[in-house]
Amino acid sequence: MKKEESYCKIAWVMTLKWQIVVFSGFILIFLLAAGCHDSSSSGTAERTALSGQKIFRQYCVNCHGARGNLGLNGAGDLTQSELGLESRIEIIRHGKNTMTAFSTVLSDKEIQKVATYTLELNDSL
Repeated sequence: MKKEESYCKIAWVMTLKWQIVVFSGFILIFLLAAGCHDSSSSGTAERTALSGQKIFRQYCVNCHGARGNLGLNGAGDLTQSELGLESRIEIIRHGKNTMTAFSTVLSDKEIQKVATYTLELNDSL
């Protein structure tokens, strides 16, 4: 009888282990599925929600600097620029001299935001 009890205990423990393994597998699959999403659509939504300052920091500081007056690679000094909003939008959209055109990188709304932000950098306005 003790031998039979021993087999029952082993069978019960093995069943319990398999239940834990299966349950853990379901949890893992659920967590993986919950973490998966279409990054292309949410990335666009997040990028669109960026402020002009964040867009400027992401794309423009390498040449213009954080305050707009670095002037690397021939970048204009935005603290002294007298260009209006529409002119800035056109330069950001189409580029100028060595500056890259951002029409394929940024949406029109983002270009508008960053152009508006650059006006805030101007010391004379």
